[in-house]
Amino acid sequence: QPALALAELLSNQGRLEDAAQTLKDFIAHQEKDDYISALDVEYALECLISVLNKLGRSHEAEPLMRKLNLLQSNDL
Repeated sequence: QPALALAELLSNQGRLEDAAQTLKDFIAHQEKDDYISALDVEYALECLISVLNKLGRSHEAEPLMRKLNLLQSNDL
């Protein structure tokens, strides 16, 4: 997915706020469009959690961790 590649590039450049917004937009778009695979959403959530933790915003990452755990438990 191009959005995921862009978010990774932004993160690697230290542009964490931009990476976080790109990932949030991607995840929000997925919730409206079943075309995006669940695995891509799980990966995007993992990346977003990591970026938010790097930004010191673990309080924002916590609900995303719960969402990710729920998605992964449904994969089993």
